[in-house]
Amino acid sequence: MVDHNKLKHKAFPTRSKYRACVAVVLDISGSMNGRYGSGAVQRIINETLPLAVQFDNDGSMDFWFFRTKCKKMQDLNLDNYEAVTLERKRVQRKLGACNDEIPVMNLVVYGCRR
Repeated sequence: MVDHNKLKHKAFPTRSKYRACVAVVLDISGSMNGRYGSGAVQRIINETLPLAVQFDNDGSMDFWFFRTKCKKMQDLNLDNYEAVTLERKRVQRKLGACNDEIPVMNLVVYGCRR
């Protein structure tokens, strides 16, 4: 869980000083099931979200799932970051059987250049 009080700490520069695109791209192929089940993936989201809140151009984290195909999901923010595991179950079968990183990485690189 993200400690919202820590996000307000003044050690970080304001968003207006630095502009970035913070993104997370998650493999949802079968080989990752154990990592989702153990909570490891959710912990990564929890640890990455504060970077987005502080440094991303809109205070949220761009978010993709991928297998054979990829899907841009709703950006993650303080209101919806805990739903990653549920979203994975909802879209997993729609995205193919194995992982293919190249198409999603192209979308991320070119999609963040807005």
